[in-house]
Amino acid sequence: MLLRRLFDTGRFQELQAWLTNRSKATKKDLDEVTTVLQQLSERIHQEAGPLLHQEDTGAEQPTRPDPQHPADILPWAQHLRTLAHNAHTTALAEEQHSDTAHQHAKTEHQRTNELANHQTQHAQAQARRTALDDKAANHPRLREQLDNGRRAELLRPLLDGVRHTSLALHTAKTAEDDARNMLPDDHRHAGVPQLRIVLEQHHAERGRVEGLLPDEQHHTQLGTQITELNTKEQQARADLDEAGQWLTAWPALEDEHTGRLDDMTKTADQVPQREQDIQALNAHLEAARRRDTLTTQLTSATEAETHRAAEALQAKKQWLDLRERRLDGMAGELAAELTDGAPCSVCGSPTHPQPAQRQPDQPTREDEDKSRNLHEQADTLHAQASRNRNDLATQHAEAVGAAGPTPCDELKTQLKKAQEAHRAACDAATALPSAQEALARLRTEHDTRTQQRQEAQDRVTECQARIKALAQQQSTLADTLAAARGTATTLGDRITELSRAAKGLSNAIDAAQTATDDGASEHAPTGSVTRMMVVEQDGLLINLAAYRGQDASRVMAELRTALRTCRKFPVAGTGGVTWSGIRLARQLGEGDQEVAFRGEVHMGSAKDYPIVPNEVHVIRVGTTIATFTSQNVRATAASPVVPRDVVHRQVTALIALSAG
Repeated sequence: MLLRRLFDTGRFQELQAWLTNRSKATKKDLDEVTTVLQQLSERIHQEAGPLLHQEDTGAEQPTRPDPQHPADILPWAQHLRTLAHNAHTTALAEEQHSDTAHQHAKTEHQRTNELANHQTQHAQAQARRTALDDKAANHPRLREQLDNGRRAELLRPLLDGVRHTSLALHTAKTAEDDARNMLPDDHRHAGVPQLRIVLEQHHAERGRVEGLLPDEQHHTQLGTQITELNTKEQQARADLDEAGQWLTAWPALEDEHTGRLDDMTKTADQVPQREQDIQALNAHLEAARRRDTLTTQLTSATEAETHRAAEALQAKKQWLDLRERRLDGMAGELAAELTDGAPCSVCGSPTHPQPAQRQPDQPTREDEDKSRNLHEQADTLHAQASRNRNDLATQHAEAVGAAGPTPCDELKTQLKKAQEAHRAACDAATALPSAQEALARLRTEHDTRTQQRQEAQDRVTECQARIKALAQQQSTLADTLAAARGTATTLGDRITELSRAAKGLSNAIDAAQTATDDGASEHAPTGSVTRMMVVEQDGLLINLAAYRGQDASRVMAELRTALRTCRKFPVAGTGGVTWSGIRLARQLGEGDQEVAFRGEVHMGSAKDYPIVPNEVHVIRVGTTIATFTSQNVRATAASPVVPRDVVHRQVTALIALSAG
């Protein structure tokens, strides 16, 4: 046995196999490292390609090492690194040189752009100078036009005065015509006295219409009252319909509430029975929960008993195996206690030439005692587990007898339904007084609705009677008011029409009276046109006015009569322009009739305003009157003169037009 263990070849075989596996793994790692070095060598060679092909470096070109000799790759890579560093330094120097050249070129480009801009500005200045030189020849003509415009500007106040005067005259005439157009045909061409009579008639008519304003207001109030009564009647009918609908639905509503009240009463009476059901289900559920708990505990106890039995059996088997092994090696155990000269306890021999050898794993007495103790402990635990299981089995049988086979979930469902039924019964008992009060309120409302229906019917009858009476009053007033309104919508509109007509008559009468007081002609032209020109530094206004029939002759006669006494008058609408020093002037002998006069025009009420001398020639050609007004726009004391040739050409043109 000992020799077999000492010369066990199996261990040598295992060691040799382990060394072989380690050698293979090491060789595999070495191959992988060699492959990586070759890949790195190839990549370094690819990256260093430009360096290896440079011919002007002056350095000895490195030779690529054999990939099968990894030791030569590192020096070769270091040498390539040195070449790459030198190339990088050279590239940086070239880049700095390029930046310096780029900055110099950029500076030159900016200077070139500035020079081009200066040249462009110089060309533009030359072009403007050439354009100004071309326009220099027009300066005298433009300055002359400017001076003429300034002199003509002085004519504006007088021209404005003429325009305002014509406008005022036209406005007064238009107002008079509008007022006359409102009159009947037999009074449309009446004089001022007749217009005053018509005005008094308008005032009387207005007073009569104003006296009917309270009746119109009363008519409106009647309409408002009728509208309010119609609204009240509609509201009463709505109340009547609402009460009728409610009373129609009352029998079904009463039956519904009565039936609900009976159901609630029956449900409320079930509260005690529901409480007993809940107590019984709670007790049953508690017993079922104990049953299920004991079932789980019994299952665990059974598993524990089985486990303890297996442990006890295993401990007993281990103890018996250990005991058998100790008995098999008992010779070695006894031989270990032998001493030379002492008799053997088995054979009694005092000599012991070949004593039995004790095995290395030979159990001792202590090992056997320890195993036996474990076996006894396992038997004790198995017995305790058996007793515990038997106790739980007894309790489980009692719980099953008390709870029965019904599952807990089913009992919970039954308990939940019982609790819901109990809550419904309690809610019904709680809501029962409210339901009784609701039914009482509904019966009270029934009585109220019945009374409301009768009251609504009475209101409808009353409103219909009042509406009929008010409608008769309104119809009587409507006839009277319609006669007073005429074509107007309301009396106020009729009063406005009468007031507007009276105002127009007053304005026409005032305008006619004012025109008569100021000596102006009552004959308005059918059309007029005014032009302005500058002749020998004097302003000349030419006005042509066309009249109907003999109105032009009448205007000339009125003007000649006015010049006998008029020496001064203001120009209406000019803010202070006034004629003074009016006197007759020498006539030119043009046209059918002619009136000429001179005067000074004060351009404003202030003392520093200029005084402009004027000469006026009024010439009639047929039904057209041409007025020529010459002004000293320089505001000097020299009297202006109306140019004869201009007057002659204009009169000749009017004569030719009249003859054509």
